[in-house]
Amino acid sequence: MEEEEERQPSDYKVFVDNCDQYIGSAVSRFLAKKGFTVFGYGKSAPHKAIQLVSSRKEGILSTELSVFEMIEDTSAVTEALEIVNSNPLHRKISMVIFSPLLTWGGRVIPKEEEEDQKESPQDNENEEGNEEEDEDDGEPDQPITEEEYLNRVPHEIVKEQYRLESRALQLNEELERLRVFIFGVGLLYGLGENMLFPFFRALWEKKADCFPACKSHISCMHVENLGLVVKQLLEQPPEDGEDAHPPYYILSEAGCPSLRAIGRAFSKVLSDGKTCELTDPIPELHKLILTTELASESTFLQDVEAEDLHCGEGIIESAAKVVDEFRAKNHLEPLKVLVIGPPASGYTEVAQRISEKIGAPFVDPIQLVEEAKKETSEFGDEIRTMIEENENVVTDEIICKVAHKRMAQRDCRNYGWVISGYSDNLDRAAAIFDVGEEEQPSPHFEHIPTHVIVLEAKDDELEKKAALTSDDTEAFKKALKRYRYKNNGENNIFSFFDDRAIPSLICDAFESIDGMIFDFLGPKRDFGRPPEEIEAERLEAERIEKEKAEKAEKQRVEQLSEEKNKWDQGDGIHDVCVNRLEAVDEEFLAEKAKVLENYLEKEVLKHVVEGLVEVGKNMPKDPIDALAAFLFAQHRKLKHGH
Repeated sequence: MEEEEERQPSDYKVFVDNCDQYIGSAVSRFLAKKGFTVFGYGKSAPHKAIQLVSSRKEGILSTELSVFEMIEDTSAVTEALEIVNSNPLHRKISMVIFSPLLTWGGRVIPKEEEEDQKESPQDNENEEGNEEEDEDDGEPDQPITEEEYLNRVPHEIVKEQYRLESRALQLNEELERLRVFIFGVGLLYGLGENMLFPFFRALWEKKADCFPACKSHISCMHVENLGLVVKQLLEQPPEDGEDAHPPYYILSEAGCPSLRAIGRAFSKVLSDGKTCELTDPIPELHKLILTTELASESTFLQDVEAEDLHCGEGIIESAAKVVDEFRAKNHLEPLKVLVIGPPASGYTEVAQRISEKIGAPFVDPIQLVEEAKKETSEFGDEIRTMIEENENVVTDEIICKVAHKRMAQRDCRNYGWVISGYSDNLDRAAAIFDVGEEEQPSPHFEHIPTHVIVLEAKDDELEKKAALTSDDTEAFKKALKRYRYKNNGENNIFSFFDDRAIPSLICDAFESIDGMIFDFLGPKRDFGRPPEEIEAERLEAERIEKEKAEKAEKQRVEQLSEEKNKWDQGDGIHDVCVNRLEAVDEEFLAEKAKVLENYLEKEVLKHVVEGLVEVGKNMPKDPIDALAAFLFAQHRKLKHGH
């Protein structure tokens, strides 16, 4: 007899509810990337391989396994249980439900215990002190186990989830062709965040300098590992029979750290490592999950090797990786911009304007060396020693060392950086951008820039600029000659970045280039304006528009009433007619004025402004004559097309 052919991932059909939400998106994307045939229900599919269905009924009855979650909203699970109960099941189907661990109860940390862990002097001194203080959170309460399942008492806020768990397990017993698997989960993290999102955002936007936390020990799991749960259920389903495992499982990483330890780990990546009391206004369910002492031991995936789990080292050790996922999901990848050009091209001023606009630190390597020489620290001593050993010459090695140290600091890791000037030849670019270390590894952190802006200008223009701004024209000429020499031929700085496929923009140093540069860099890396601010602005605009309309209508009614009275009395008929004619004339003139204004702005003013800029740049003896000559030249270009 031939052996049964092993099933491939594409042979499995899986339905994931709310595939456009936090949990559903993570699970469906994971399964789709692994090659499973995934159907989803939601407004949009998070992956091109996911096929949307028109109803939950279609998804449940046409696949062999369905995935639901009821952490906050229970309506989908309510509907799903009704579907399997009221429709004939023509084949075996499985249902996975992710439910909050709060259905086990747990212990909310009393206020008096929290008083003992409020911010202490140790929190603000240094990171080593903070790491030692983690031990003060103590051991978690006795972890919940399967044996306590029948004795659990849920929190009031999750009574409906508790009821639906019981109903699902009841149907599991009653319906022969239905298998239900319920997974209790605590804090789900990663892939842009859900519960922790407001804390991450506040730190990233610098609206807070500490991570809200408390002493409670929490069961954690990276949300992507829920996809691994479903994969294992499909490929290695639990055995049926009397000795089979109960259909309720607990998911948790090993260790169950305290929220304070978790907060400190993320705060070290996003800020200064500080934590503070949890007082932020967050949903009550989220607050209970974060503040309830509810440690647990995993009863599923416990045999999976850590390297096979996403963030298998645990939430604290994976803090930098999780923050990178947060940046990537919210399009906050750091912008790292290099501005280069010949001396006197204004690269420093351009870099400073970019820094201010995009919110990334401006890094001047030469200035950093001067600051390092003044530091009363081991690093300052090291830099001073290196300078002395090189006979008071600041070498490229020294400059690169201080630049790498600055580029590895938190603000540069989070927001990127803007560097100008120094890396203006191949040797220096290779030294500063090809090597270096950082405090914590991050897939987004590299010393290589994401964008390069090259300023160009003719030598005579640069010399004219230098004559106005520099007292040492000979030194300028030597620097310019060195720049041209270093960047001629094949091995130049431009080829260095071209070989690495780094986008670059070449600009005329003496033109108005800010608009071109910011178009090249793309939108600012931020969350945009808060929805509540946009809504408040919309309501205010509507209010103002409504008031204007009401005022205009009131004036119109009053005017008509006044005119009617005069007309009825036979008085002021002439005045009424004159007023109406004047109103018509004013409206006509306003329309003509608008047309003329648009014409002048579009066809005339832009050429005049360009001429004024050219006159200001060249400063001729007869500016009026120069302006006229420029306008005549523009006229010829427009008329003859060259």
